[in-house]
Amino acid sequence: MKQSLLRTSLVVALILALIGLTASSFAYWDRLTTEDKDNTVIIGEGAELKVTKNVTVTGALIPKTAVLGVGEVYEVVLEYDVKLSKEAQEDLVLNVEASNVLIGGDDTYSDLVNIEITGDFFVNASGTKITVTVTLTEPTTSEIYEAIFGKTITFDLTFQGHAQV
Repeated sequence: MKQSLLRTSLVVALILALIGLTASSFAYWDRLTTEDKDNTVIIGEGAELKVTKNVTVTGALIPKTAVLGVGEVYEVVLEYDVKLSKEAQEDLVLNVEASNVLIGGDDTYSDLVNIEITGDFFVNASGTKITVTVTLTEPTTSEIYEAIFGKTITFDLTFQGHAQV
C-alpha cells in the first residue's frame, strides 16, 4: 500500500510539475508577445485630390492666322483655383490633363484644338492657380473649316494630386 501511495504521489507530483512548466513557458512567451504589441503603425486618412471637370468653350474661337472679327477670339483662357480639402505635410505634385476633346460632339478634327495647361504644379490646402489656354490650328482645307464652323468645343480636364517621389 505504501508503494501504491508513493507511486500515486509521484504521478501527481509529475503532473503538477508538468502543469507548472507549461504555465511558466506560456507566461514567458505571452510576455514576449505583449512586448511585440508595442510596435503599432496607425494609418491615417490622407488628403486627396482628383477632380474631372467637363469644359465647354463658348465664343467664336478662330485660328491666329485668321483676321479677327467682331465677337471672335484667338484664344479662350480658363482659370482654376485648385486646393486640397485639408493641409498635407508636404505639397502634392499636381497633374492636369485634358482628354476627350470634341468639336460639335465629334472627335474627327479634335487634333485642331490646342490645349495648353500652365501654372504651379504643386498643391496644398492653400491652393494654386492653373491656367488652361485653348487655341485653334487653322484647318488645311475649306471642307474641314465648314465641318467645324460654329461648333462647340468640349473637353474633360482631370486634376490629380499625388505625393512627391
